[in-house]
Amino acid sequence: MLKPKEVCQKLGISYRTLQSYVKKGYIQPVILQSGKWRFREEDVERLMGIVRKRKVILYARVSSNTQKDDLVNQVKYLEENVKEYDQVITDVGSGLNVKRKGFLKLLRMCPVTLMKPKG
Repeated sequence: MLKPKEVCQKLGISYRTLQSYVKKGYIQPVILQSGKWRFREEDVERLMGIVRKRKVILYARVSSNTQKDDLVNQVKYLEENVKEYDQVITDVGSGLNVKRKGFLKLLRMCPVTLMKPKG
């Protein structure tokens, strides 16, 4: 039996998302006498086939080519401090320039969620 925190880590989701999955019936918790939730490993594995794990992308940027050493240091720092990541994207360009190749690549990788306005 897995604790909610362990389930969230395995699936790459937040606790609020796990609550939503329970509410929608995607996964059923076992409720202990104390009221705490536990989840069966086979249910989590089944859900893993449905839920895509989030990608972790490291992004580093400097403003000019003269700062390339700083870019290398940024990437090194990120790689040392992030346990697991899928990809590193770097850019050389002004932060005001929204047409940076790496930045645009990063945006294209982000899923789009449409939300209804309240009211």
